[in-house]
Amino acid sequence: MIVVSILGVMLAVAIPNFKRSRERTHLYSCLSNLKGIDNAKEIWAIESGTVATGAPGWDDLVPAYLQSQPSCPAGGTYSIGDTESYPACTAEGHRLE
Repeated sequence: MIVVSILGVMLAVAIPNFKRSRERTHLYSCLSNLKGIDNAKEIWAIESGTVATGAPGWDDLVPAYLQSQPSCPAGGTYSIGDTESYPACTAEGHRLE
């Protein structure tokens, strides 16, 4: 009986910590993807001589500047945006600033 209650307390502490850790990992991975998209977009703009408001598509960036189209580990979707804005993710809190 005591062992079961100790295990219950341990699980009550461990599960929220695990969820937070997983969410943080998803966030950092997503931010890394967004930075990669932004870098690829900047290189594309320089090499193509595109005006400041040009907006590349995935076909412009993959495979020339990105190996493949990235996906958000939290299930969000990415939008590239124009060269004057950061790429965006639909997952809550996943954004470059």
